[in-house]
Amino acid sequence: MVAEAPTSGPVISPEFIGDVLGVNDPDKIRLAKTLVQALEKVDPELVPQALAHPLLDEIYQGLQAAPGLLKLYRQSKDEMDRAAILDALARILENDNSSLEVIDALQKILGSTKSPMLASLAAKALATAGEEGFLEQQRNFLASDNPADVRLAARFLGHGRYQPAVPVLMELLVADRMASIDVVVWALGEIGDPAPVPRLHAMFEKFVEVEIVAEALGKIGSRASVMRLVPMLLEGVESQRAIAAQALGRIIQANDGGLGDKATTRSVRAALEKVIDRDPSVKVRFYSLIAFGMLGGQIEPNRLITILGAKLSEKETGAMRALIRKQPARKKRGPKGRPVL
Repeated sequence: MVAEAPTSGPVISPEFIGDVLGVNDPDKIRLAKTLVQALEKVDPELVPQALAHPLLDEIYQGLQAAPGLLKLYRQSKDEMDRAAILDALARILENDNSSLEVIDALQKILGSTKSPMLASLAAKALATAGEEGFLEQQRNFLASDNPADVRLAARFLGHGRYQPAVPVLMELLVADRMASIDVVVWALGEIGDPAPVPRLHAMFEKFVEVEIVAEALGKIGSRASVMRLVPMLLEGVESQRAIAAQALGRIIQANDGGLGDKATTRSVRAALEKVIDRDPSVKVRFYSLIAFGMLGGQIEPNRLITILGAKLSEKETGAMRALIRKQPARKKRGPKGRPVL
């Protein structure tokens, strides 16, 4: 039986720092690594997992690396090595269209492996590839009375960003389905369709799974969510403030660096600057700093270093100045869906 994939991860997701720093662009990898070294001095938890992947070079190569990875999978007998290969394939398929060769190989792995971990990773890669038959099967599993089946199906539908599943997922946002509601909300955030926003706002106001809901609202990217997130940014506990700042950054990016009207923009920018200067958590300051910059705020290099609480070398300081002076271009919306921060 396929096991539900774990959800734990770094404080800053690979997608978040990858988009901000442009680490998918080989020309910017060096700068990204320099900044990561600086962040590691501040707090090791700020270093994204993506930059420590054993198959990072293959991930950067994209789909052209898939045949070699599949061959390596067949040759390897070590379960952890095989797990890393399947995880690398899933990361590649997040950004690239798949091929019949890759789909067929993943289906064979899923059908033949006796390892729950490898089955879960193969299923995740298959879902991420957007394999229609597999995703439609998962949508049907949402009708199960078994919460474990529902959680697993919702997880894969989220990985596949399967928009046809949105109406069924929304039906599960009810009090008597609390055993799976966190994963359902996560999946809706991954899919990014705006239809669930009013229901998610209602959950947020009733303090139901507020951190998971705030993260989903950020991924969906509706400007209507902004003023609901600002109070959490200013008054929540540390984990809530960090999520609110990251969600605001996602929304700002999804709306091309604007929030619709000047008054809202000024209000949010002022809130972010207050957090940048006063919040005791370097994680919250970092998230807020990124959102502030996307909203047009300017931070001098010396002030930036103070905000992050780091003592940087002259080389690292120069790299930080370069990052501030020339932000990488935002990603375009592609066939895989919305841009992610």
